[in-house]
Amino acid sequence: MKKSKSVFALSVAGATLASAIGIASPAGAFNFVYDNVTYDVNTYTGSFNDLQSTLTSPNNALWGKDSTFAVGLAEVVKGDLGYPNSYDNGTTYLEFGPYFAYESSLINIPGGTSNYIYGATFCNNCGGGGAAALTPSVPPDATITYATATAVPEPLTILGSITATGFVAAFNRIRNKKEE
Repeated sequence: MKKSKSVFALSVAGATLASAIGIASPAGAFNFVYDNVTYDVNTYTGSFNDLQSTLTSPNNALWGKDSTFAVGLAEVVKGDLGYPNSYDNGTTYLEFGPYFAYESSLINIPGGTSNYIYGATFCNNCGGGGAAALTPSVPPDATITYATATAVPEPLTILGSITATGFVAAFNRIRNKKEE
């Protein structure tokens, strides 16, 4: 009986330590809450062609969603990640945040069709103030800064999974000792 209590205590201690480690964000990830879900947002600079596997990864919560989700994240992030997609249009210096791409689509252009990437970004000084806006499209070979978002598991989910694993291990040890 004494050993089973120590196995249980060890399992709980291990679960607590592992959950504390699991809750910490990786270096370089920025946490933002949108629609009651916490997301790790990371940025990548390059063309869609070069970053396609990262941007279309199943881990990227943006890809395959609709424009509302992309605009919502852009609005939450605002300028917290800087304005890496800024440019001078000849009359105004426009400041844009990272591009929250969510879809790739073929569009008709003179002379055929071309693939374009749809997304949203935050514009700091467009139209009299800051606002998140859909950007109609970006050519896949244009070099810009994109953002990805990965949902962060809730701490209780992590703790529950680790604790359950500890209980299973402890139960198996007890059962194996009884069989001996």
